Amino acid sequence: MGRAAAKAGALAAALLALAGDPGRAAPAPVDLEQSLSRAVPTAAARAAARAAGLDLASRPGTGGADSVTALVCLGPMGGPASRQWVVRFRMAQAAGAKSSSGTFYTTAGDVFTFPSARAAMDVRIVGPVPTGDGGGPAALEDERVLVSSDFLRLDLTRAARVLQRMHGAGKPPGLHLTVAPEPERNADAPSVRAAFERLGIGEGDRRSFAGALPALAEFFTAAERTPGLSDILFRVVRMPSLFTVLRHGGEPGLSVRFIGGGAAGEKAAFWRGGRDPSLCTLSFVVEAFGGPVLDVVLYAVPPAPPYEATAGIVGAAAYSPGARDKVLVMRVLLASPAVPLEGD
Repeated sequence: MGRAAAKAGALAAALLALAGDPGRAAPAPVDLEQSLSRAVPTAAARAAARAAGLDLASRPGTGGADSVTALVCLGPMGGPASRQWVVRFRMAQAAGAKSSSGTFYTTAGDVFTFPSARAAMDVRIVGPVPTGDGGGPAALEDERVLVSSDFLRLDLTRAARVLQRMHGAGKPPGLHLTVAPEPERNADAPSVRAAFERLGIGEGDRRSFAGALPALAEFFTAAERTPGLSDILFRVVRMPSLFTVLRHGGEPGLSVRFIGGGAAGEKAAFWRGGRDPSLCTLSFVVEAFGGPVLDVVLYAVPPAPPYEATAGIVGAAAYSPGARDKVLVMRVLLASPAVPLEGD
């Protein structure tokens, strides 16, 4: 595993502890939505994709494997991209793949088990394609990774709406709902559970919230196992200084903290003109060595086929905290066997 892939593995590991408590102000959503709305493939990107068998102008048929084709852009927040990639995620059959399951624990004393079958995903990456003049032919990379398909189908929109209700119900600042893959001694679990029940956040809601953990972890693990994707992602991670690493004894103490979530609303015009009531957003911060290293905003729909290939994620923005000069944006353009989405 290369250096970038190893870093991506650490990021996937960070997703194994999710806290439903805002830690700081959310990024300006209008800038991110502008970046997503401006994420349009250039003529060079379309030509490179066509040469790699990914015709962005075609209307996919109704047969074949479920697949999602996305555009990935790197550039300043709200501004034009400097580089573009075209990425296709396609589900495939995996001979002899075994099923698996994950059990997760909450600070409310819940124990949730999510079973999942294993499947293969073929990832094709075309790029980077410079958005200016010049440059040689775009690189082409193909990878096959094993994924837990049922984890990808856990609905991130449910978690987003639970998070919205949690905060809208007047959750006390000290009340946390943390999800982890290992049980922790928590003598206050009954009182935490009772407090959430009083807010109308029942066991089913907490299960939906906990489902965000394996869904996000599986999506980022797929990126970890695809060197091209991990290389792209870590262009925007803010790495700590050597002094900070040494001060923490080399232990990153990785964690993910949700900032907010809920219905995306009409401002998310990049997706069906802002008219899809099922579109939700989830914002979180990845922290390591005592500080934030990556801000992430996801836009998701229910992960019915073909959107299971991206865990229902149809738009995303990731950037280094405090740095608005470089944001990584992903926008779904095509979904098969559905119709093209660009310009809906």
